[in-house]
Amino acid sequence: MSRSINYSIMLPVSLFLISTGLFAALAHEVVVGRKDWFDTHMFIFLKEHLQPGFIKLFKLFTFFGSPVFLHSSFAIVVLYLLSAKRRKDALAVIITWIISFVLLNGMKLIFKRSRPDLPLFEALNDYSFPSGHAFHSFIFYSVVGVLVWETGWSKKWKIMLSIALFLLVLAIGMSRIVLRYHYASDVLAGFCMGCACLSVYLMYRKKRNRRGKVTSFKLSSEL
Repeated sequence: MSRSINYSIMLPVSLFLISTGLFAALAHEVVVGRKDWFDTHMFIFLKEHLQPGFIKLFKLFTFFGSPVFLHSSFAIVVLYLLSAKRRKDALAVIITWIISFVLLNGMKLIFKRSRPDLPLFEALNDYSFPSGHAFHSFIFYSVVGVLVWETGWSKKWKIMLSIALFLLVLAIGMSRIVLRYHYASDVLAGFCMGCACLSVYLMYRKKRNRRGKVTSFKLSSEL
C-alpha cells in the first residue's frame, strides 16, 4: 500500500523538485550573477525574425495572461466547482491562487530586477523577475486542463484542448518577451514557479483521492 502511494505522488513531487531547482538556477545565474547573455540573444533573435504584423497578435495573447482576465476566469472556475458541490476542489483552487500571489510578490521584492528598457507599449514600474503573466497563466490553464480530464468528453477532445492550452501558455509567455515587458529568463522563472505551485495542487488532489474519488463533471460525453 505504501509503495503504491509513493508511486502515485512521484510525478508531482518530481515536478516540484525539478521546477524549484530550475528556478533557483535561473535566479542565481541571471539575477544574482547578472549573466544576461541568454536574454540579450533572445531579444536580438526576436528583433531579427519577428514580423511587425505579429505585434498586435502578441498583445492579444498577453491579455489572456493579464490579472483582469485571470482573476475573472478563476472566479468562474471556483463558482462552477461550488455549483457542482465540489467545495474541497474549489478551496484548493482558491488556496493555490492566493499562495501564487504571495510567492510572486515575495520573489519580486527579493530580487528587485528592473524591467527591460524600451517596452513596445505603456511602461510598467514594478519589478520584472519572475513574470507574473507566465506564473499565473501556467497555473490557471494547467488547472483547467486537469479539470477537463475529469469531464465525460471523449479522449480526442481532451487531448486537443490540452494541447491548445499548452500552446496558449507558451504564447502568453512569448508575448511578454516580444512586447519587452520581461526578459526571457523572467518568463522561464515564471513557468518554473507555476509548475511548482501546480505540483503542490496535484499532491493535494492525490492525497484526497485516496480518501474518495473526485466527482466528475456532468458534461456531455458526445463531444
